[in-house]
Amino acid sequence: MLVLLLLFVGVFVTHLVFVSRKNRLGEMVTKPVLIPLLLLYYVLFSAHPQGLVVAALAFGFAGDALLLGRREIFFILGLAAFLLGNLFYLAAFLGTSGMTAGVTAGNTSVVVGLLWGLIPYALGGFLVIRGLWRPLGPMKVPALVYLIVIFLMSWSSWFMLTRGLSWPAVAGIVGSLLFIISDVVLTVNLFVRPEKRYQLVVMLLYVTAQALLMGSFLFAS
Repeated sequence: MLVLLLLFVGVFVTHLVFVSRKNRLGEMVTKPVLIPLLLLYYVLFSAHPQGLVVAALAFGFAGDALLLGRREIFFILGLAAFLLGNLFYLAAFLGTSGMTAGVTAGNTSVVVGLLWGLIPYALGGFLVIRGLWRPLGPMKVPALVYLIVIFLMSWSSWFMLTRGLSWPAVAGIVGSLLFIISDVVLTVNLFVRPEKRYQLVVMLLYVTAQALLMGSFLFAS
């Protein structure tokens, strides 16, 4: 367990160094390795690996690989891969938290919490899309769909708290929020203000988010 964890940390740090030094070859070699290492860690050390989590990480890997391409088609396909990955995370959070069962059973407190929890996400999503709407150009609709999905994924992470305040619940919530922030920074970098330094921030937030999400399900199982 420790060896694989150290390997992941080592590759992660190496990748950040390559990004900071603008070493394109180094980025292309190390980036596609990161999520597969998390996936391997989850499968090997989870007491009950969930197919939904495996699929979420697998699509995260696909998105990383596709975004290494320079053409617009690779960006679109990468966006689609991440969208599917977030949908799988959303389904995994709902299943792990027991929220679905609570709603089906008519648990009023769960339903009320669900509705109130949507308000800050709806407000945050509105502010983000309002600020980025014009620069997005023809990518407005795909970006809006993706934004809705990732905000719903993050919202669903809060229902881990229905099982009590715990490390897996906190890790899932923080990881989902970091995922949102990394995607917003990436969007700004691509469509508003392209700067190389943003890539370092994006990768730091994104990989940390994926690690926390994986850890959330690993220790909740």
